[in-house]
Amino acid sequence: MNPGGTWDSIAYYNIACNNNYATTQFYGGGFSTSANWETCVGGTQDNGSFGIKNYNGTTNPIYGGDDGPDYISQQNSNLAYVTSWFGGTNIIGRTTSFMSSSPSFTFPTGQPGSYESFNLPPPYQINYADGNQLYFATHAGLWRTTDEGTDWTRLNQTGDDIAGIQHVGCTNATNPSVYFASYVSPNAHFYRITNAQTFTPGTPTDLSASIPLAVQGASFGEISQTPSGGISTTLFMCTTNYSSIPHIYKVTNANGNSPTWTDITGDIHTNYPKLAVNEVQADPLNSNNIFAATDYGLYYTTNGGTNWSKETRIPNTWITEMQLRASDRKLFLFTYGRGVWYCSLASIGGIVQQASVEPTPATPQLQFSLYPNPATQKLTVNPQQELSSSARIAIYSSDGRMISESAWNPTGGQGQEVNISSLPSGAYFLQITDGNLIAKNKFVKM
Repeated sequence: MNPGGTWDSIAYYNIACNNNYATTQFYGGGFSTSANWETCVGGTQDNGSFGIKNYNGTTNPIYGGDDGPDYISQQNSNLAYVTSWFGGTNIIGRTTSFMSSSPSFTFPTGQPGSYESFNLPPPYQINYADGNQLYFATHAGLWRTTDEGTDWTRLNQTGDDIAGIQHVGCTNATNPSVYFASYVSPNAHFYRITNAQTFTPGTPTDLSASIPLAVQGASFGEISQTPSGGISTTLFMCTTNYSSIPHIYKVTNANGNSPTWTDITGDIHTNYPKLAVNEVQADPLNSNNIFAATDYGLYYTTNGGTNWSKETRIPNTWITEMQLRASDRKLFLFTYGRGVWYCSLASIGGIVQQASVEPTPATPQLQFSLYPNPATQKLTVNPQQELSSSARIAIYSSDGRMISESAWNPTGGQGQEVNISSLPSGAYFLQITDGNLIAKNKFVKM
């Protein structure tokens, strides 16, 4: 596994959850911060939650039982949540030592399951802008915690039950909008709570009247926002029902009273007319690049949903959860039977960019050093020989994309300082080109 690898180098975590039983049935999972590369956590059927904490796919069990979706705070890598179904009312477990080899968990009392029944796996969502916030759906409504699960409040007031909640979506803001969808035969329902962190329990905004007729009798898949952060006005929603052709929708004006639903299903069902779509995510740099996690692998579009292509390097398996880390455009796939997959999106030439993970090996005649490494603000580049006035210096992402290029212009002696303060945390390559001579060294931005 190379951190930040392209689709070509996407890796399969071969996790043996049972002795001599070579499969991993994930119900869902979550990713850590970009500083921790592809570290993630996932909950499985019967076999507990697993932490994946390094680059070679090695995993360690962190909690037992029949576990569901798990999350890691983006503000504190040691804060993580797991769900377990065998613990009676103790549904959500919390650890503040996730990055250790043996995280310890607590199960706060007074959780929603203490009062109301819920679906399995339970639909709930972390707020990626504030890892202390969780939103958890029961068979009667939506619950909130703002203190890591210690205290809970039901947001729809007592006596005003909302049944059948299937999925919860949260915008990337400290005081977010929270969307949730439900299905009670024969109709689907759609709700929003604005400023959910400070919302006084009452009546959520009912947006069900905006739902297209084709969706009214359907079960919903995951709700995802445009990954730009803030108070999102655009959502992506999908239906998973088998009785009719499922659909993918782009929902705009989601913060208003009359959202607009645009069908972007396109030709995704050409070969598989009743293929269930479980979740949709959009590229944070180009919302026309969209991914669809299905019961038969991963599909993508580069034209906003008119035409869809199948990603053939992903197994034809049920993708139960797809998580996109917008800060560095990394996509995580949790599958029911084929482990966890990870990749880096390409920003040039469409979704799948054919580019090697490692740039061309350095030419022996041209060598240089970099320090400090890792670095936070600046790198000092020192070549081991004098360069010509036509030499160029460039920075590449670890998936082969050129991020910047400039003339070689040392400020003193042979060394040159390079400002990297604006780069997201991650691994990069610095390349020097002087005529036919090329050298590349790897560095890490903290």
